[in-house]
Amino acid sequence: MSEFTGEQKLRIVLESILRNVPKSEQCQKYGITEAEFDSWNHKLVTDGGRIYDEYKPVSSVERTPVLTNLKSLGKIGIILSVLTNLGALCFLGVWLLLDDEEEPITAPETIVEIVEDIPEAYTELESPIVGGGNLPSQDDGEPQEDDLESFIAGFDSPPNDSNLPLESLLANPLTLPSPEALSPVNPEDLNAEVMLFNKVYQGKHVVYVLDASVYMVENNESTQRFEKMRSALMDSIINLSTNSYFNLVIYWNLREAAALGRTIIRANQENKKLALDWLSSLDGDSANLKEKRNRFYQKELLFANPLPGIIGPWYGVSTAVSYDPDIIFVLSGNTAAFVPSEVPKSHYSRLGVNPFESPVSKDQNKTVASSVSDLTRQTAFKWLSSIEPVSKLPSDPTEVEEIALKRLGLWGDSASVNGGMSIPWKKVFEFFLTGLEFNFSEVPKSHFFVYLPEHTAWPHDLSRTVQDFAISSKGSFVINPDIP
Repeated sequence: MSEFTGEQKLRIVLESILRNVPKSEQCQKYGITEAEFDSWNHKLVTDGGRIYDEYKPVSSVERTPVLTNLKSLGKIGIILSVLTNLGALCFLGVWLLLDDEEEPITAPETIVEIVEDIPEAYTELESPIVGGGNLPSQDDGEPQEDDLESFIAGFDSPPNDSNLPLESLLANPLTLPSPEALSPVNPEDLNAEVMLFNKVYQGKHVVYVLDASVYMVENNESTQRFEKMRSALMDSIINLSTNSYFNLVIYWNLREAAALGRTIIRANQENKKLALDWLSSLDGDSANLKEKRNRFYQKELLFANPLPGIIGPWYGVSTAVSYDPDIIFVLSGNTAAFVPSEVPKSHYSRLGVNPFESPVSKDQNKTVASSVSDLTRQTAFKWLSSIEPVSKLPSDPTEVEEIALKRLGLWGDSASVNGGMSIPWKKVFEFFLTGLEFNFSEVPKSHFFVYLPEHTAWPHDLSRTVQDFAISSKGSFVINPDIP
């Protein structure tokens, strides 16, 4: 059985009940059996109401039968103990009485006179033990028995070098290597790393968010850039530990999204293969992209329900946040270049935008540009020339001024630098913050990687809000990162 605390078991059961997660998916997510889940659920149903009951001490009336039974059992135990001790004392007394009456049986002394048994033929006291050797005669002045005893005792006498220390007779012991102390390893730190773009990030529950709008493959340059983005995501998913959890969210247009799973899933080989197959299928032209991007769980089947008015990258992030991850990676493109004809009218709800209003024409842009002072245009020209290589800028200085003014939000629509529809991105960000179901301090680390065509910039309000959100969540915001 899996080792979970009581609080963790409660959270697992409540998550399944509140979010309508099927029992099989919840068990697969946390690595438990359905029998364990049923027992936890039954425990919650049967014992959950007790937390609202007030504590009532057990009355003396209820304690009386229990104490009565304990007293009777105590009396029986004391009687048995006394009887056992009396029996032991009686047995000990009988044993001591019988032991005193028995007389000790001693063996009779047998005196053997060896001298008297020696034949008279041994006149010289030749010892048969020595094998015919002659012993000193009785005329030597010392008794014969003393010489024999000293001779026998000579066999037991220690050698002449007995005074040597005992340590000199022992071999030198082998020196054993001393073990090196290993630093303790925290199990929580294992398998808590995610690699993307050759950089390591800390996190065990990760959600990848990929922009799969049509503008991501509008030309050869953007198609190659999109393929590199997909390859980077595939490498990151392959390197995930099998003890990690992940999900893949693909969004497009304003409020369209699909995900690999309804909940965050374990990064085993099967789920990794599903994610890699999905990313591999997003190749080719825009027609294939439209067909393959909605392959798995559509937005209607997900638990995430972003509020009306949350669109674009914020819609993808809002969907990713619903999985309660540790870290989020958002790979987006030129969001302002969406095709209004492909977006339903309901997606503009609460934005105050008329989707049927014609975009700003070039003549209107020129009129707005003519109202900008010459000093401002020259300053914008010098600013752009200082940050961009000359090889990447148009040869016409007027076009360079236009690009600089667009990036600074001084020409055309300040919310959509490509002259398209005006989107109030500040209001969108406010809707996103309102839809968060937890404190802002609990927002997962969010890293944004934005890929834009040459001489193109995100709308100023969108770029500013995304950057502020990334920094506040201890994440990052990178425009056109180097793809390995």
